[in-house]
Amino acid sequence: MVLIVFYAIVGAKFYYQKKYNINGFTLGVLMSGTALFLDVLITVPFVEIPEGRSYESFFTSPILWTLAFINAFSVYWYWHRKIKTS
Repeated sequence: MVLIVFYAIVGAKFYYQKKYNINGFTLGVLMSGTALFLDVLITVPFVEIPEGRSYESFFTSPILWTLAFINAFSVYWYWHRKIKTS
């Protein structure tokens, strides 16, 4: 879970270097949404289904949604501390 915070902050830092002004929460939700969309296209069909699991078991996992929330919150926190205050 520590790495998800690191990757979220690195992604936000890279994004905000371009001087975009999107709200941090919105960016965090977009980043998490993109990851979930890629899970639909790649992770579930090529990793989960061959292991005998399903879309339902993957997307009802509390760990997945915890990581998505942590990602969105980390991006918001970075935006609030580094971008909004400057």
